[in-house]
Amino acid sequence: MQEVILLEKAEFYELISKIEMLSKRVEELGELLDEEVTSKEASKITGVSVKTLEIERNRPGTLIIYSKIGRSVRYSRASLMAYKKSKRMRKPRR
Repeated sequence: MQEVILLEKAEFYELISKIEMLSKRVEELGELLDEEVTSKEASKITGVSVKTLEIERNRPGTLIIYSKIGRSVRYSRASLMAYKKSKRMRKPRR
């Protein structure tokens, strides 16, 4: 059985406005994930030292995406988040 929800016109347009605002915010947050960060910022995001990041970024099959111009290293924020998530400890199931 289907349910029908009735809204007044003003409520409907307010709801549409909020959905559009949320959609825009999600898009903005996605753009933030794509930005590049310094080694120091990357260390704060992942919770590992700059030296560990250097070792990890050179490991075959790593999730960490980076670019290097001269001596300056920049890391993809999204890849750092994926790396951090992959390193979380999980409780064993009973």
